[in-house]
Amino acid sequence: MAGQSSGSKEVPEDGVPSDISFQSQVFDLSFHPNRDIIAAGEIEGRVTVYSYSVSEENHLLLDLHHHKKACRALAFSKDGLYLFTASKDKSLQAVDMNTGGVAHAVNKAHKSPVYCMKVMNENLLATGDDDGCVKFWDTRQASNILTVTDNEDFISDMACDAENRTLLATSGDGTLSVFNVRRQKIEQRSDNMESELLSLAIVKGGRKVVCGTGDGILNLFSWGEWGDISDRFPGHPLSIDSCVAVSDSVVCTGSMDGIIRCVL
Repeated sequence: MAGQSSGSKEVPEDGVPSDISFQSQVFDLSFHPNRDIIAAGEIEGRVTVYSYSVSEENHLLLDLHHHKKACRALAFSKDGLYLFTASKDKSLQAVDMNTGGVAHAVNKAHKSPVYCMKVMNENLLATGDDDGCVKFWDTRQASNILTVTDNEDFISDMACDAENRTLLATSGDGTLSVFNVRRQKIEQRSDNMESELLSLAIVKGGRKVVCGTGDGILNLFSWGEWGDISDRFPGHPLSIDSCVAVSDSVVCTGSMDGIIRCVL
């Protein structure tokens, strides 16, 4: 990849790269699987890719404008050769990281704006839209191989187990959907939690699933027992819009109040 900075800078005392500033609101971020590179999707449809370093200046590698509306979701392929991007303009596109050009494009990937995305393995990814539709895609041919329209509201987040055999999807209709990746079918949906499910993370070695809700409660599912939650943890004053596992027993949550919290 051309264009990386060769200049050096003083190593900061805290040992972390300097901040990266964006021109507009960022909807989603993705880290490259084996290089110090981060990609961001912005509200105006722009996609920017930066290299970052503690010892050198951060450097803009790619500045892409292939979406007409907000880039809501993006993710690198497992090998890092492609960056998949999905947009409010209903398109799904794959950017070649070697050339910076669009290698594949599905302009009408969904009937409604795409909300989230999950790369499951080398050849398979899933997308969810504003109307609750989930689609599986064969990335080799940019072809749709499964469409599920069981949900009644937007698909808010997705996660896979360590073996990439099971895909979980939360929805604004208050349910958690469970998909068999190999068989490419939906296996189960939870009971309605009576609040939007907005985010999820897999913890405890794959034994537990944490879901953030619209009313600020963390719902906890035991793996394989998808009908109802096993526990719930109140405490957030507003909705829990994002949830990331930083260890087997710690998750970081992003709430509508603008505060990032670590929850044990």
